[in-house]
Amino acid sequence: MNDVTVNEGNLACARGLISCITFTVTLSHMPEDAKHGVGFAYHTRESTPTSAQRGRDYYHAEGTDRFRPGDPLTKKITIWLANDKHAEEAETFEFVISHPSGSASLADGVGKGTIVDDD
Repeated sequence: MNDVTVNEGNLACARGLISCITFTVTLSHMPEDAKHGVGFAYHTRESTPTSAQRGRDYYHAEGTDRFRPGDPLTKKITIWLANDKHAEEAETFEFVISHPSGSASLADGVGKGTIVDDD
């Protein structure tokens, strides 16, 4: 799991008052006993001490994904951000992966997303 820093108005995916941050989940290898691949759950959450606020600075996301046999060993998951017009310090939130299936285990299940103000 990686940590990511973006400017609030990230132009790579900006759509008006919405932009994004993309986390990369990496599988070190496909376990031999993973006939159906390796699944995992993910969700966002507020962090401390300088927390971005859910619904104000970023949009909550949760779901599941799967590395299938033969797939690349990285998955990119995009979280939408709200571009506000408030001057503020950089804020963070967390992207959490959990519940890997089969014999897979997590080396680092939490990525920190840092939103740098551009106002």
